Amino acid sequence: YFAPAAEPFHEDLTEWQRDFQFTIGHNHAEYFEENGWLYFTEEVFDLFYPGYGDPWPLFNGAIGMTYEQGGSGRAGRAIVTAEGDTLTLTDRLQRHHTTGLSTVEVAARHHDQVVQQFEAYYTSAQEDPPGDYEMYVIRRDEQGHRLSALADHLDRQQIQYGFATETQRVEGRSYRSGSTERVRLQRGDLLVNTAQPKGRLAKVLLEPSTTITDSLMYDITAWSLPYAYGLEAYALTSRVEPTMNTMPVPDASRSGNAASPYAYITPWTSRADVQFAAALLDANIRIRFATEPFTVDKRSYEAGALIVTRATNTNRTDRFDATVRRLADDHDQSLHAASTGFTEQGPDFGSGNIGFIDSPHVAALSGPPTSSSRIGEVWHFFDRQIEYPVTLLPADDFDATMLDDVDVLVLPSGRYGEWLSDERAMALTDWVRQGGRLISMGNANDALASHSAYALTRADRAGSDTAGTTDLAPYSGETRRRLSSASPGSIHRVYLDDSHTLGFGIEPPYFTLKRNDDAFAYLDDGHTVGALQDPTPVSGFMGREAQQKVDETLLFGVQSLGNGHVTYFVDNPLFRGFWYNGQVLFANAVFLTGNR
Repeated sequence: YFAPAAEPFHEDLTEWQRDFQFTIGHNHAEYFEENGWLYFTEEVFDLFYPGYGDPWPLFNGAIGMTYEQGGSGRAGRAIVTAEGDTLTLTDRLQRHHTTGLSTVEVAARHHDQVVQQFEAYYTSAQEDPPGDYEMYVIRRDEQGHRLSALADHLDRQQIQYGFATETQRVEGRSYRSGSTERVRLQRGDLLVNTAQPKGRLAKVLLEPSTTITDSLMYDITAWSLPYAYGLEAYALTSRVEPTMNTMPVPDASRSGNAASPYAYITPWTSRADVQFAAALLDANIRIRFATEPFTVDKRSYEAGALIVTRATNTNRTDRFDATVRRLADDHDQSLHAASTGFTEQGPDFGSGNIGFIDSPHVAALSGPPTSSSRIGEVWHFFDRQIEYPVTLLPADDFDATMLDDVDVLVLPSGRYGEWLSDERAMALTDWVRQGGRLISMGNANDALASHSAYALTRADRAGSDTAGTTDLAPYSGETRRRLSSASPGSIHRVYLDDSHTLGFGIEPPYFTLKRNDDAFAYLDDGHTVGALQDPTPVSGFMGREAQQKVDETLLFGVQSLGNGHVTYFVDNPLFRGFWYNGQVLFANAVFLTGNR
Protein backbone atom coordinates (compact mmCIF):
# COMPACT_ATOMS: atom_id res chain seq x y z
CA TYR A 1 0.00 0.00 0.00
CA PHE A 2 1.08 3.58 -0.70
CA ALA A 3 -0.48 7.02 -1.27
CA PRO A 4 -2.90 8.45 -2.19
CA ALA A 5 -4.79 7.79 1.02
CA ALA A 6 -8.41 6.77 1.42
CA GLU A 7 -11.19 9.21 2.16
CA PRO A 8 -11.93 10.99 4.39
CA PHE A 9 -9.26 13.64 4.10
CA HIS A 10 -9.49 16.13 6.96
CA GLU A 11 -11.02 19.40 5.78
CA ASP A 12 -7.95 21.37 6.89
CA LEU A 13 -5.59 19.67 4.46
CA THR A 14 -4.84 22.02 1.58
CA GLU A 15 -5.76 21.25 -2.00
CA TRP A 16 -2.07 21.04 -2.87
CA GLN A 17 -1.42 18.48 -0.10
CA ARG A 18 -4.25 16.35 -1.48
CA ASP A 19 -3.03 16.61 -5.07
CA PHE A 20 0.58 15.84 -4.16
CA GLN A 21 -0.53 12.51 -2.69
CA PHE A 22 -1.58 11.53 -6.21
CA THR A 23 1.61 12.92 -7.77
CA ILE A 24 3.74 10.69 -5.55
CA GLY A 25 1.42 7.70 -5.88
CA HIS A 26 1.55 7.75 -9.68
CA ASN A 27 5.35 7.77 -9.56
CA HIS A 28 5.41 4.77 -7.21
CA ALA A 29 2.96 2.92 -9.44
CA GLU A 30 5.23 3.30 -12.49
CA TYR A 31 8.09 1.54 -10.68
CA PHE A 32 5.86 -1.21 -9.30
CA GLU A 33 4.34 -1.93 -12.69
CA GLU A 34 7.77 -1.90 -14.30
CA ASN A 35 8.80 -4.66 -11.87
CA GLY A 36 5.50 -6.56 -12.03
CA TRP A 37 4.67 -5.93 -8.37
CA LEU A 38 1.15 -5.67 -6.99
CA TYR A 39 0.00 -2.64 -5.01
CA PHE A 40 -3.13 -0.81 -3.88
CA THR A 41 -4.06 2.80 -3.04
CA GLU A 42 -6.98 4.87 -1.71
CA GLU A 43 -8.19 2.14 0.66
CA VAL A 44 -8.27 1.62 4.44
CA PHE A 45 -5.79 4.31 5.55
CA ASP A 46 -7.43 7.75 5.66
CA LEU A 47 -6.03 11.17 6.56
CA PHE A 48 -8.31 12.28 9.38
CA TYR A 49 -7.07 11.54 12.91
CA PRO A 50 -3.96 13.65 13.74
CA GLY A 51 -2.40 10.97 15.96
CA TYR A 52 -0.86 8.98 13.10
CA GLY A 53 2.43 9.43 11.28
CA ASP A 54 0.87 10.68 8.05
CA PRO A 55 -1.81 13.23 9.11
CA TRP A 56 0.39 14.86 11.78
CA PRO A 57 3.10 16.00 9.33
CA LEU A 58 0.34 17.19 7.00
CA PHE A 59 -1.14 19.35 9.77
CA ASN A 60 2.36 20.80 10.16
CA GLY A 61 2.59 21.81 6.50
CA ALA A 62 4.59 18.81 5.24
CA ILE A 63 3.57 15.73 3.26
CA GLY A 64 2.77 12.63 5.28
CA MET A 65 2.08 9.20 3.80
CA THR A 66 1.64 5.60 4.90
CA TYR A 67 3.79 2.88 3.33
CA GLU A 68 2.75 -0.62 4.30
CA GLN A 69 4.06 -3.94 3.01
CA GLY A 70 2.27 -7.24 3.63
CA GLY A 71 3.86 -9.78 5.94
CA SER A 72 4.11 -7.90 9.23
CA GLY A 73 6.05 -9.47 12.10
CA ARG A 74 4.90 -13.03 11.46
CA ALA A 75 6.48 -13.28 8.00
CA GLY A 76 10.06 -13.72 9.17
CA ARG A 77 12.48 -14.37 6.29
CA ALA A 78 9.69 -15.66 4.02
CA ILE A 79 5.97 -16.40 4.05
CA VAL A 80 3.68 -18.25 1.67
CA THR A 81 0.79 -16.04 0.54
CA ALA A 82 -2.82 -17.13 0.11
CA GLU A 83 -2.14 -17.45 -3.64
CA GLY A 84 0.75 -19.83 -3.05
CA ASP A 85 3.53 -17.35 -3.82
CA THR A 86 6.48 -16.87 -1.49
CA LEU A 87 7.02 -13.35 -0.16
CA THR A 88 10.58 -13.01 1.13
CA LEU A 89 12.16 -10.44 3.38
CA THR A 90 14.23 -9.36 0.38
CA ASP A 91 11.02 -8.75 -1.61
CA ARG A 92 9.64 -6.58 1.15
CA LEU A 93 12.86 -4.60 1.48
CA GLN A 94 12.97 -4.00 -2.27
CA ARG A 95 9.48 -2.53 -2.31
CA HIS A 96 10.13 -0.22 0.63
CA HIS A 97 13.47 0.81 -0.87
CA THR A 98 11.81 1.55 -4.20
CA THR A 99 9.03 3.71 -2.75
CA GLY A 100 11.57 5.50 -0.56
CA LEU A 101 13.72 6.49 -3.53
CA SER A 102 10.62 7.31 -5.56
CA THR A 103 9.51 9.70 -2.82
CA VAL A 104 12.90 11.45 -2.86
CA GLU A 105 12.75 11.62 -6.65
CA VAL A 106 9.34 13.30 -6.70
CA ALA A 107 10.31 15.73 -3.93
CA ALA A 108 13.47 16.70 -5.83
CA ARG A 109 11.56 17.08 -9.08
CA HIS A 110 9.09 19.45 -7.41
CA HIS A 111 11.43 20.96 -4.84
CA ASP A 112 10.58 24.60 -5.54
CA GLN A 113 6.87 23.91 -5.22
CA VAL A 114 7.35 21.79 -2.09
CA VAL A 115 9.26 24.59 -0.32
CA GLN A 116 6.83 27.25 -1.55
CA GLN A 117 3.78 25.32 -0.38
CA PHE A 118 5.37 24.55 2.99
CA GLU A 119 5.87 28.27 3.57
CA ALA A 120 2.41 29.11 2.24
CA TYR A 121 0.84 26.66 4.68
CA TYR A 122 1.97 28.82 7.60
CA THR A 123 1.56 32.27 6.07
CA SER A 124 -1.97 31.53 4.86
CA ALA A 125 -2.97 30.26 8.31
CA GLN A 126 -1.77 33.50 9.86
CA GLU A 127 -3.35 35.77 7.25
CA ASP A 128 -6.59 33.84 6.67
CA PRO A 129 -7.29 31.51 9.62
CA PRO A 130 -9.31 28.40 8.76
CA GLY A 131 -12.70 27.54 10.18
CA ASP A 132 -15.59 29.35 11.81
CA TYR A 133 -13.81 30.24 15.05
CA GLU A 134 -11.13 32.86 15.50
CA MET A 135 -10.23 32.09 19.09
CA TYR A 136 -10.46 29.33 21.68
CA VAL A 137 -10.85 30.19 25.37
CA ILE A 138 -9.96 27.48 27.88
CA ARG A 139 -10.86 28.12 31.50
CA ARG A 140 -8.29 27.82 34.27
CA ASP A 141 -9.04 24.97 36.69
CA GLU A 142 -8.80 25.37 40.47
CA GLN A 143 -5.06 24.80 40.84
CA GLY A 144 -4.21 25.35 37.20
CA HIS A 145 -2.67 21.88 36.84
CA ARG A 146 -4.92 20.64 34.04
CA LEU A 147 -4.60 23.93 32.17
CA SER A 148 -0.83 23.85 32.65
CA ALA A 149 -0.75 20.31 31.23
CA LEU A 150 -2.73 21.48 28.20
CA ALA A 151 -0.36 24.44 27.79
CA ASP A 152 2.58 22.00 27.81
CA HIS A 153 0.79 20.02 25.10
CA LEU A 154 0.43 23.18 23.00
CA ASP A 155 4.09 24.07 23.62
CA ARG A 156 5.19 20.71 22.21
CA GLN A 157 3.18 21.50 19.07
CA GLN A 158 4.59 25.07 18.91
CA ILE A 159 1.08 26.53 19.09
CA GLN A 160 1.07 30.10 20.38
CA TYR A 161 -1.22 31.17 23.22
CA GLY A 162 -1.59 33.76 25.95
CA PHE A 163 -3.59 34.38 29.12
CA ALA A 164 -6.29 36.79 30.18
CA THR A 165 -5.57 39.09 33.12
CA GLU A 166 -8.73 41.17 32.94
CA THR A 167 -12.40 40.22 33.06
CA GLN A 168 -14.57 41.01 30.06
CA ARG A 169 -17.74 39.70 28.46
CA VAL A 170 -17.47 37.56 25.32
CA GLU A 171 -19.83 35.36 23.34
CA GLY A 172 -18.87 31.84 22.27
CA ARG A 173 -19.92 28.26 21.81
CA SER A 174 -19.73 26.32 25.05
CA TYR A 175 -18.05 22.92 24.83
CA ARG A 176 -20.18 21.66 27.71
CA SER A 177 -23.62 22.78 26.54
CA GLY A 178 -22.99 22.96 22.79
CA SER A 179 -24.87 26.26 22.63
CA THR A 180 -23.77 29.88 22.20
CA GLU A 181 -23.42 31.62 25.55
CA ARG A 182 -22.45 35.00 26.94
CA VAL A 183 -19.52 34.40 29.30
CA ARG A 184 -17.06 36.44 31.31
CA LEU A 185 -13.33 35.97 30.71
CA GLN A 186 -11.47 35.38 33.96
CA ARG A 187 -7.90 35.97 35.04
CA GLY A 188 -5.79 32.99 34.02
CA ASP A 189 -7.98 31.79 31.13
CA LEU A 190 -5.88 30.48 28.25
CA LEU A 191 -6.46 32.15 24.86
CA VAL A 192 -5.51 30.61 21.50
CA ASN A 193 -5.78 32.86 18.45
CA THR A 194 -6.11 30.92 15.18
CA ALA A 195 -4.37 33.73 13.26
CA GLN A 196 -0.91 32.25 13.77
CA PRO A 197 1.51 30.03 11.81
CA LYS A 198 0.18 26.89 13.55
CA GLY A 199 -3.42 28.08 13.21
CA ARG A 200 -4.55 25.02 11.28
CA LEU A 201 -3.08 22.61 13.82
CA ALA A 202 -4.61 24.66 16.64
CA LYS A 203 -8.02 24.34 15.00
CA VAL A 204 -7.59 20.60 14.44
CA LEU A 205 -6.67 19.93 18.07
CA LEU A 206 -8.99 22.38 19.83
CA GLU A 207 -12.21 22.75 17.84
CA PRO A 208 -15.24 21.30 19.66
CA SER A 209 -16.19 19.00 16.77
CA THR A 210 -14.62 18.09 13.46
CA THR A 211 -16.44 17.98 10.14
CA ILE A 212 -16.82 14.36 8.98
CA THR A 213 -17.24 13.87 5.24
CA ASP A 214 -17.16 10.06 5.30
CA SER A 215 -17.99 7.94 8.36
CA LEU A 216 -16.00 4.92 7.11
CA MET A 217 -12.80 5.58 9.06
CA TYR A 218 -9.62 3.82 10.13
CA ASP A 219 -9.45 5.22 13.66
CA ILE A 220 -11.11 7.51 16.20
CA THR A 221 -13.27 10.37 14.94
CA ALA A 222 -12.96 12.81 17.87
CA TRP A 223 -10.10 14.04 20.07
CA SER A 224 -10.83 17.66 21.07
CA LEU A 225 -8.28 18.52 23.76
CA PRO A 226 -10.52 20.58 26.10
CA TYR A 227 -12.69 17.47 26.52
CA ALA A 228 -9.63 15.26 27.04
CA TYR A 229 -8.24 17.56 29.74
CA GLY A 230 -11.62 18.07 31.44
CA LEU A 231 -11.52 21.83 30.97
CA GLU A 232 -14.36 24.27 30.40
CA ALA A 233 -13.87 25.93 27.01
CA TYR A 234 -15.50 28.27 24.51
CA ALA A 235 -15.01 28.74 20.77
CA LEU A 236 -15.29 32.41 19.73
CA THR A 237 -16.06 33.96 16.35
CA SER A 238 -14.19 37.12 17.41
CA ARG A 239 -10.73 37.72 18.81
CA VAL A 240 -9.60 38.77 22.25
CA GLU A 241 -6.05 39.97 22.74
CA PRO A 242 -4.13 38.12 25.48
CA THR A 243 -2.58 40.44 28.04
CA MET A 244 -0.07 37.98 29.53
CA ASN A 245 2.19 35.32 28.01
CA THR A 246 2.62 33.19 31.13
CA MET A 247 0.04 31.67 33.44
CA PRO A 248 -0.73 33.92 36.43
CA VAL A 249 0.60 32.50 39.70
CA PRO A 250 -2.02 32.02 42.46
CA ASP A 251 -1.88 34.59 45.25
CA ALA A 252 -1.79 31.99 48.02
CA SER A 253 1.55 30.88 49.45
CA ARG A 254 2.49 27.48 48.06
CA SER A 255 3.23 25.84 51.39
CA GLY A 256 1.17 27.87 53.83
CA ASN A 257 2.47 29.82 56.80
CA ALA A 258 2.52 27.60 59.90
CA ALA A 259 6.01 26.24 60.65
CA SER A 260 4.70 23.01 62.21
CA PRO A 261 1.08 22.67 61.08
CA TYR A 262 -1.41 20.10 62.28
CA ALA A 263 -1.81 18.91 58.68
CA TYR A 264 -1.05 19.78 55.08
CA ILE A 265 -3.96 19.86 52.62
CA THR A 266 -4.10 19.98 48.84
CA PRO A 267 -6.95 19.38 46.36
CA TRP A 268 -7.22 16.19 44.29
CA THR A 269 -8.20 17.23 40.77
CA SER A 270 -5.43 16.36 38.32
CA ARG A 271 -2.65 13.99 37.35
CA ALA A 272 -0.22 16.39 39.03
CA ASP A 273 -2.00 15.69 42.33
CA VAL A 274 -1.70 11.96 41.68
CA GLN A 275 2.02 12.39 41.00
CA PHE A 276 2.37 14.28 44.27
CA ALA A 277 0.58 11.51 46.17
CA ALA A 278 2.82 8.89 44.54
CA ALA A 279 5.91 10.86 45.57
CA LEU A 280 4.67 11.15 49.16
CA LEU A 281 4.04 7.41 49.35
CA ASP A 282 7.50 6.74 47.91
CA ALA A 283 8.94 8.91 50.71
CA ASN A 284 7.01 6.82 53.27
CA ILE A 285 4.64 9.70 54.05
CA ARG A 286 1.19 8.50 55.08
CA ILE A 287 -1.78 10.18 53.41
CA ARG A 288 -5.42 10.58 54.33
CA PHE A 289 -8.13 11.83 52.01
CA ALA A 290 -11.53 13.45 52.45
CA THR A 291 -14.56 11.36 51.55
CA GLU A 292 -16.84 14.39 51.58
CA PRO A 293 -16.42 18.18 51.28
CA PHE A 294 -15.06 20.05 54.31
CA THR A 295 -13.99 23.50 55.45
CA VAL A 296 -11.01 24.24 57.70
CA ASP A 297 -9.30 27.57 58.44
CA LYS A 298 -12.06 29.16 56.33
CA ARG A 299 -10.85 27.22 53.27
CA SER A 300 -13.21 24.82 51.49
CA TYR A 301 -12.16 21.54 49.89
CA GLU A 302 -14.00 18.96 47.82
CA ALA A 303 -14.07 15.21 48.41
CA GLY A 304 -10.77 13.60 47.48
CA ALA A 305 -8.58 16.35 48.95
CA LEU A 306 -5.32 14.95 50.32
CA ILE A 307 -4.71 15.42 54.05
CA VAL A 308 -1.20 14.77 55.39
CA THR A 309 -1.37 14.89 59.19
CA ARG A 310 1.50 15.07 61.61
CA ALA A 311 -0.28 12.60 63.89
CA THR A 312 -0.19 9.77 61.32
CA ASN A 313 3.43 10.43 60.38
CA THR A 314 5.18 10.11 63.74
CA ASN A 315 7.60 7.78 61.95
CA ARG A 316 8.90 10.80 60.01
CA THR A 317 9.05 13.51 62.69
CA ASP A 318 12.69 14.24 61.88
CA ARG A 319 12.16 15.37 58.28
CA PHE A 320 8.36 15.39 57.98
CA ASP A 321 7.79 19.09 57.20
CA ALA A 322 10.85 19.46 55.00
CA THR A 323 9.95 16.37 52.98
CA VAL A 324 6.32 17.37 52.41
CA ARG A 325 7.25 20.94 51.45
CA ARG A 326 10.05 19.83 49.12
CA LEU A 327 7.79 17.38 47.30
CA ALA A 328 5.06 20.02 47.10
CA ASP A 329 7.52 22.40 45.46
CA ASP A 330 8.68 19.66 43.08
CA HIS A 331 5.08 19.01 41.98
CA ASP A 332 3.85 22.61 41.97
CA GLN A 333 1.35 22.00 44.77
CA SER A 334 -0.49 24.81 46.57
CA LEU A 335 -0.41 23.29 50.04
CA HIS A 336 -2.38 24.76 52.90
CA ALA A 337 -0.70 24.34 56.26
CA ALA A 338 -3.72 23.78 58.51
CA SER A 339 -3.41 24.90 62.11
CA THR A 340 -6.11 22.49 63.29
CA GLY A 341 -7.98 19.31 62.42
CA PHE A 342 -11.21 20.73 63.86
CA THR A 343 -13.23 21.52 60.74
CA GLU A 344 -15.85 24.24 60.41
CA GLN A 345 -17.85 21.96 58.14
CA GLY A 346 -17.49 18.27 57.32
CA PRO A 347 -15.66 15.50 59.21
CA ASP A 348 -12.69 16.28 61.47
CA PHE A 349 -9.36 14.82 60.37
CA GLY A 350 -9.52 11.97 62.88
CA SER A 351 -12.99 10.89 61.80
CA GLY A 352 -13.79 7.47 60.41
CA ASN A 353 -15.14 9.36 57.38
CA ILE A 354 -11.59 10.29 56.43
CA GLY A 355 -10.01 7.67 54.18
CA PHE A 356 -6.44 6.36 54.21
CA ILE A 357 -4.22 5.67 51.20
CA ASP A 358 -2.34 2.48 51.98
CA SER A 359 0.58 2.63 49.49
CA PRO A 360 -0.82 -0.29 47.51
CA HIS A 361 1.25 -2.93 45.78
CA VAL A 362 -0.12 -2.72 42.23
CA ALA A 363 0.15 -5.48 39.63
CA ALA A 364 -1.16 -5.83 36.09
CA LEU A 365 -1.65 -8.93 34.01
CA SER A 366 0.55 -8.94 30.88
CA GLY A 367 1.19 -11.02 27.80
CA PRO A 368 -1.47 -13.09 26.02
CA PRO A 369 -4.46 -12.87 26.42
CA THR A 370 -4.06 -9.15 27.20
CA SER A 371 -3.85 -6.59 24.39
CA SER A 372 -0.25 -5.38 24.04
CA SER A 373 -1.49 -1.81 23.44
CA ARG A 374 -3.73 -1.82 26.48
CA ILE A 375 -1.15 -3.26 28.91
CA GLY A 376 1.28 -0.73 27.44
CA GLU A 377 -1.07 2.09 28.43
CA VAL A 378 -1.35 0.74 31.98
CA TRP A 379 2.42 0.38 32.33
CA HIS A 380 3.01 3.84 30.84
CA PHE A 381 0.57 5.43 33.29
CA PHE A 382 2.35 4.02 36.32
CA ASP A 383 5.96 4.07 35.16
CA ARG A 384 6.12 7.28 33.14
CA GLN A 385 3.16 9.45 34.05
CA ILE A 386 2.90 9.12 37.85
CA GLU A 387 6.17 7.25 38.60
CA TYR A 388 4.59 4.65 40.84
CA PRO A 389 5.79 1.02 40.81
CA VAL A 390 3.71 -1.62 39.04
CA THR A 391 4.47 -5.33 38.77
CA LEU A 392 3.69 -7.05 35.46
CA LEU A 393 2.44 -10.60 36.02
CA PRO A 394 2.83 -12.92 33.00
CA ALA A 395 -0.57 -14.42 32.23
CA ASP A 396 0.98 -17.61 30.82
CA ASP A 397 2.49 -18.45 34.21
CA PHE A 398 -0.27 -16.98 36.35
CA ASP A 399 -0.86 -18.68 39.66
CA ALA A 400 -3.02 -17.53 42.56
CA THR A 401 0.05 -17.38 44.81
CA MET A 402 1.29 -14.45 42.70
CA LEU A 403 -1.42 -12.34 44.34
CA ASP A 404 -0.34 -13.02 47.93
CA ASP A 405 1.38 -9.63 48.25
CA VAL A 406 -0.75 -7.74 45.70
CA ASP A 407 -3.30 -5.12 46.79
CA VAL A 408 -4.52 -3.95 43.36
CA LEU A 409 -4.67 -6.09 40.21
CA VAL A 410 -5.39 -4.54 36.81
CA LEU A 411 -6.88 -6.68 34.03
CA PRO A 412 -6.18 -4.71 30.82
CA SER A 413 -8.52 -5.24 27.91
CA GLY A 414 -7.91 -8.50 26.05
CA ARG A 415 -9.40 -11.84 25.04
CA TYR A 416 -9.81 -13.63 28.34
CA GLY A 417 -12.42 -16.22 27.31
CA GLU A 418 -10.30 -19.38 27.55
CA TRP A 419 -7.78 -17.92 29.97
CA LEU A 420 -10.33 -17.09 32.67
CA SER A 421 -11.30 -20.65 33.51
CA ASP A 422 -13.61 -21.46 36.40
CA GLU A 423 -10.56 -22.30 38.49
CA ARG A 424 -8.83 -18.98 37.80
CA ALA A 425 -12.07 -17.03 38.25
CA MET A 426 -12.52 -18.69 41.64
CA ALA A 427 -8.95 -17.82 42.63
CA LEU A 428 -9.48 -14.17 41.62
CA THR A 429 -12.77 -14.05 43.49
CA ASP A 430 -11.22 -15.50 46.66
CA TRP A 431 -8.43 -12.92 46.46
CA VAL A 432 -10.95 -10.07 46.12
CA ARG A 433 -13.07 -11.39 48.99
CA GLN A 434 -9.99 -11.33 51.20
CA GLY A 435 -9.49 -7.60 50.52
CA GLY A 436 -8.04 -7.42 47.01
CA ARG A 437 -9.01 -4.61 44.63
CA LEU A 438 -9.59 -5.74 41.05
CA ILE A 439 -9.72 -3.26 38.14
CA SER A 440 -11.33 -4.71 35.01
CA MET A 441 -10.96 -2.83 31.73
CA GLY A 442 -12.58 -3.16 28.31
CA ASN A 443 -13.02 -6.71 27.08
CA ALA A 444 -11.91 -8.14 30.43
CA ASN A 445 -15.43 -7.23 31.55
CA ASP A 446 -16.89 -9.74 29.07
CA ALA A 447 -14.99 -12.55 30.76
CA LEU A 448 -15.96 -11.51 34.29
CA ALA A 449 -19.62 -11.16 33.27
CA SER A 450 -19.71 -14.89 32.53
CA HIS A 451 -18.93 -15.75 36.17
CA SER A 452 -21.69 -15.45 38.76
CA ALA A 453 -19.61 -13.76 41.46
CA TYR A 454 -19.39 -10.59 39.40
CA ALA A 455 -22.23 -8.09 39.15
CA LEU A 456 -21.89 -7.33 35.43
CA THR A 457 -24.81 -8.29 33.20
CA ARG A 458 -25.41 -7.56 29.54
CA ALA A 459 -28.02 -4.87 28.87
CA ASP A 460 -31.23 -6.21 27.31
CA ARG A 461 -31.64 -4.61 23.91
CA ALA A 462 -34.28 -6.97 22.49
CA GLY A 463 -36.59 -4.05 21.71
CA SER A 464 -34.34 -2.48 19.05
CA ASP A 465 -36.37 -1.03 16.21
CA THR A 466 -34.17 -2.95 13.77
CA ALA A 467 -35.34 -6.32 15.07
CA GLY A 468 -37.32 -8.37 12.57
CA THR A 469 -36.24 -6.35 9.55
CA THR A 470 -36.64 -8.43 6.39
CA ASP A 471 -35.68 -5.91 3.71
CA LEU A 472 -33.17 -7.36 1.25
CA ALA A 473 -30.08 -5.37 0.32
CA PRO A 474 -27.19 -5.98 -2.08
CA TYR A 475 -23.99 -7.41 -0.62
CA SER A 476 -21.97 -4.63 -2.25
CA GLY A 477 -23.19 -2.15 0.36
CA GLU A 478 -22.55 -4.38 3.37
CA THR A 479 -19.49 -2.47 4.63
CA ARG A 480 -21.35 0.82 4.77
CA ARG A 481 -24.46 -0.75 6.26
CA ARG A 482 -22.33 -2.04 9.12
CA LEU A 483 -21.47 1.56 9.96
CA SER A 484 -24.83 1.79 11.70
CA SER A 485 -23.44 -0.45 14.44
CA ALA A 486 -19.95 1.11 14.40
CA SER A 487 -18.33 2.95 17.29
CA PRO A 488 -14.85 3.92 16.05
CA GLY A 489 -14.24 6.58 18.70
CA SER A 490 -16.49 9.48 19.68
CA ILE A 491 -16.82 11.83 22.65
CA HIS A 492 -19.87 11.57 24.92
CA ARG A 493 -21.20 13.37 27.96
CA VAL A 494 -21.29 11.08 31.01
CA TYR A 495 -23.47 11.03 34.08
CA LEU A 496 -20.87 10.85 36.86
CA ASP A 497 -21.53 10.40 40.56
CA ASP A 498 -18.74 12.53 42.01
CA SER A 499 -19.83 11.63 45.57
CA HIS A 500 -18.32 8.15 45.07
CA THR A 501 -14.57 7.67 45.51
CA LEU A 502 -14.28 6.63 41.86
CA GLY A 503 -15.63 10.05 40.84
CA PHE A 504 -13.57 12.18 43.24
CA GLY A 505 -11.68 15.08 41.69
CA ILE A 506 -13.72 15.04 38.47
CA GLU A 507 -15.77 18.17 37.91
CA PRO A 508 -19.02 17.13 36.20
CA PRO A 509 -19.76 16.74 33.43
CA TYR A 510 -17.15 14.13 32.55
CA PHE A 511 -16.63 13.38 28.87
CA THR A 512 -15.57 9.92 27.74
CA LEU A 513 -13.90 8.75 24.54
CA LYS A 514 -16.09 5.80 23.57
CA ARG A 515 -14.57 3.22 21.23
CA ASN A 516 -16.98 0.31 21.63
CA ASP A 517 -20.66 -0.57 21.74
CA ASP A 518 -20.36 -2.76 24.83
CA ALA A 519 -23.67 -2.58 26.67
CA PHE A 520 -23.78 -3.55 30.34
CA ALA A 521 -26.74 -2.87 32.61
CA TYR A 522 -26.50 -0.57 35.60
CA LEU A 523 -25.14 -2.47 38.61
CA ASP A 524 -27.81 -3.92 40.90
CA ASP A 525 -25.21 -5.35 43.28
CA GLY A 526 -22.84 -2.40 43.31
CA HIS A 527 -22.74 1.28 42.42
CA THR A 528 -23.03 2.76 38.94
CA VAL A 529 -20.60 5.69 39.05
CA GLY A 530 -20.59 6.56 35.35
CA ALA A 531 -23.44 6.01 32.88
CA LEU A 532 -24.30 6.96 29.32
CA GLN A 533 -27.72 8.59 29.57
CA ASP A 534 -27.60 10.25 26.15
CA PRO A 535 -25.78 8.25 23.45
CA THR A 536 -25.58 11.16 20.99
CA PRO A 537 -21.91 12.11 20.54
CA VAL A 538 -20.92 15.67 21.39
CA SER A 539 -18.11 15.17 18.89
CA GLY A 540 -17.36 12.44 16.35
CA PHE A 541 -19.34 9.59 14.82
CA MET A 542 -21.26 6.67 16.33
CA GLY A 543 -23.70 4.61 14.25
CA ARG A 544 -27.44 4.77 14.95
CA GLU A 545 -27.72 1.12 16.02
CA ALA A 546 -24.68 1.50 18.25
CA GLN A 547 -26.28 4.52 19.91
CA GLN A 548 -29.47 2.56 20.57
CA LYS A 549 -27.44 -0.29 22.02
CA VAL A 550 -25.43 1.78 24.52
CA ASP A 551 -28.23 4.10 25.62
CA GLU A 552 -28.71 3.99 29.41
CA THR A 553 -25.78 1.63 30.03
CA LEU A 554 -22.90 1.34 32.48
CA LEU A 555 -19.57 3.06 31.79
CA PHE A 556 -17.84 2.88 35.19
CA GLY A 557 -18.94 1.04 38.32
CA VAL A 558 -17.79 -0.48 41.59
CA GLN A 559 -18.89 -3.73 43.24
CA SER A 560 -18.12 -4.68 46.84
CA LEU A 561 -17.16 -8.34 47.09
CA GLY A 562 -16.40 -9.63 50.57
CA ASN A 563 -13.69 -7.38 51.98
CA GLY A 564 -12.58 -6.26 48.52
CA HIS A 565 -13.83 -4.32 45.53
CA VAL A 566 -14.10 -4.70 41.77
CA THR A 567 -13.96 -1.60 39.58
CA TYR A 568 -15.34 -1.91 36.07
CA PHE A 569 -14.19 0.37 33.23
CA VAL A 570 -16.27 -0.25 30.11
CA ASP A 571 -14.53 2.70 28.44
CA ASN A 572 -10.75 3.06 28.60
CA PRO A 573 -9.68 6.11 30.68
CA LEU A 574 -6.01 5.58 29.72
CA PHE A 575 -6.44 5.44 25.93
CA ARG A 576 -3.07 6.18 24.27
CA GLY A 577 -2.03 8.21 27.32
CA PHE A 578 -3.72 11.39 26.11
CA TRP A 579 -7.16 11.33 27.80
CA TYR A 580 -5.79 13.34 30.73
CA ASN A 581 -8.98 13.63 32.78
CA GLY A 582 -9.50 9.87 32.60
CA GLN A 583 -6.18 9.34 34.36
CA VAL A 584 -7.66 10.87 37.53
CA LEU A 585 -10.59 8.45 37.24
CA PHE A 586 -8.19 5.51 36.97
CA ALA A 587 -6.06 6.80 39.86
CA ASN A 588 -9.19 6.91 42.02
CA ALA A 589 -9.69 3.19 41.38
CA VAL A 590 -6.08 2.47 42.34
CA PHE A 591 -5.61 4.68 45.40
CA LEU A 592 -9.01 5.71 46.79
CA THR A 593 -11.75 3.18 46.03
CA GLY A 594 -11.98 0.60 48.79
CA ASN A 595 -9.92 2.69 51.23
CA ARG A 596 -12.71 4.28 53.28
